[in-house]
Amino acid sequence: MIIAVKNGEQFVQSAVDSVLSQLETADELLVVDDGSTDATRSRLPQADKRLRLLTGAGLGPSAARNIGLAAAQGDFIAMLDHDDLWPAGRHRALRDLLVTNPQFDAAAGWIDVQVEPGGTLAHCEAFQGRHGPSLPWSCLYRRQLIEQVGGFDESLRYGEDSDYHARLCEAGMRLGLSPACSLIYRRHAGNATNRMPDHGNRALALVRRRFDRRPPRPDAAPKSVN
Repeated sequence: MIIAVKNGEQFVQSAVDSVLSQLETADELLVVDDGSTDATRSRLPQADKRLRLLTGAGLGPSAARNIGLAAAQGDFIAMLDHDDLWPAGRHRALRDLLVTNPQFDAAAGWIDVQVEPGGTLAHCEAFQGRHGPSLPWSCLYRRQLIEQVGGFDESLRYGEDSDYHARLCEAGMRLGLSPACSLIYRRHAGNATNRMPDHGNRALALVRRRFDRRPPRPDAAPKSVN
């Protein structure tokens, strides 16, 4: 399980606690600190052997998550933003769904959007009370699928989660839906998406990226070279 964080002293402890309370002794939580200058590290439990602290190069959340993905050793992989939470029972519900349904590559539950003082539902209305696998933090993946797709696109500042989900789908991901809540998505004044540029243009750019990844049609005429 992977949490990427930078200057997350306000939220990271509750995020970590929500994960550790559901992991077994042999499980691991990788926290990737991407250059925090606040008290983030002091908020992490020091004696829990399931937690492994890794250091990022300050290149952003996608790069930090990729460090975690490269270091992950378990058969199942999940990710969480440092300011969100796992609801009680989340991990068992998604893991059991995958164990009992080997045809699924990933499992997702529904999302509870929690608006805190200073927060807004902007760009998140569609997630409330619904399954939203395009938000990878609501999913549990088999390791084989992640290894097939690779890491996040580190060139993207926004929309890297949607882009990653699109690549998972392009790889043929077979998704199982759980009736359990799998993510408490906290909206607060410090959310990066509060500063996100025009949502429409960003969505269009992600669609273009998806089309650019499509292989050429076998019957497509070759491009002329001048």
